[in-house]
Amino acid sequence: MHNRGDSNGCTLKKIRFNNADRRLSVLASAMVKKKLKESQKVDAEMARLFLVVLCDAGDGQTVSEAMAPDGLLGKAFKIEAERLEELGNALNLCGAVDEARETYRTLLKQEDDENWMYWTEYIRLAFQSGDAEAVEDCYELVQSTIVKQKERKHGHHAAILAKLEFEKRRRSCDNLYTSLLTDPPQIFADYFSAMSSKPICSENLEIYYGILTDDEKDKAWKAIESVSAGGDGRSQISLCKAQKALTKS
Repeated sequence: MHNRGDSNGCTLKKIRFNNADRRLSVLASAMVKKKLKESQKVDAEMARLFLVVLCDAGDGQTVSEAMAPDGLLGKAFKIEAERLEELGNALNLCGAVDEARETYRTLLKQEDDENWMYWTEYIRLAFQSGDAEAVEDCYELVQSTIVKQKERKHGHHAAILAKLEFEKRRRSCDNLYTSLLTDPPQIFADYFSAMSSKPICSENLEIYYGILTDDEKDKAWKAIESVSAGGDGRSQISLCKAQKALTKS
């Protein structure tokens, strides 16, 4: 009986603490909303503090309104990419998956399609939504961006790597999204062809070796080998690293 009583007592204390914590969160959120209504100008540091409070309260609607371009918090960020990045992160923390996903999509389309963090967050949120249309839209953006980046003939070709990230997520969904099958060995070869002269090439590809079957590893090595002829010294180093990783037992 004594032990049982102690257990209940501890549980009650925990519940009271959690309730107090929630009340504090609600109070802090109310204070922030009051500040927003007063329309007092805030700087970026204060805006981030307000976002922390609103996210803790799970108030995605207020976050969206306040972080609009003409919103009090949105105006605190002078660079549009910074505003959108803060908005996407805040919406994500609030559990507003769809809104966060669309924010990262906007960042990729309008601001920086080479930003790897934008790609990983966008792809993760697309699959997290469980919405087939959102996943298809994600796939189409990856595909169209690959074409754009190839036409530019410079940069880090992040969209090719994003296709491997997409395939990794797709394979974790059992038999879903089978219409969006990709060809990982060819993607490896495409990325190697574009980036083999960069030291980071082999490191980036190594992240995705684990998604390949043994048969795909053989095909990936052959595909990489076929596009590596005539490469410079750095390309040959990348080739050796790829060979070691893809042909090991």
